[in-house]
Amino acid sequence: MRFLCLTLFAVPVLAGCGAAATAAPASAAAVPAARSAGPVSEHGRSRYEVTVGSAGGTLELNNGIRLHIPAGALDQEVDLVFYVTTESRVFGQQEDQAAIGAAAQLEPALTTALPLEISTPFSGLPAGYANDDLALGVETVSRQRGVESDDLQTYWQLMPASVRDGRLTARLRDVHGLRLQFAAAR
Repeated sequence: MRFLCLTLFAVPVLAGCGAAATAAPASAAAVPAARSAGPVSEHGRSRYEVTVGSAGGTLELNNGIRLHIPAGALDQEVDLVFYVTTESRVFGQQEDQAAIGAAAQLEPALTTALPLEISTPFSGLPAGYANDDLALGVETVSRQRGVESDDLQTYWQLMPASVRDGRLTARLRDVHGLRLQFAAAR
């Protein structure tokens, strides 16, 4: 497991500043929470607000990012918000990193009994990278606050990813309620 701690930046989560990193795009109308006793299966929107229970389900955003929650991953109903968000500037600013595909955000923070699967369409590696460099960047809250403000400080934890059936895929049990971005990183 690799960690990328060199980029800390303020994310005004509580400050109502309207930062694109934490807010859904203005064009993404809120979709009322869908309730279902069985597995949830939705695809094609830029934002979902759904209630998912122990039956699990699959949500696929209009940018191709897919969230699969296996049956038994959740032991109670959870109101999830899953939406398209801005790509992280973290990956575009580093010589040893390259963003792959679009970015998404999954809220709230949660830990599951079984791993969730996040995937995106995969058309190939960026030049100079190998399959061992594939990762899912999971934005994570730092335990420290900003020096001169109460802005939330975050860093990117890189989780292993692999290619399966034409999709870049990663599995995780801890979701921090922030952005998710696939990347190649050395």
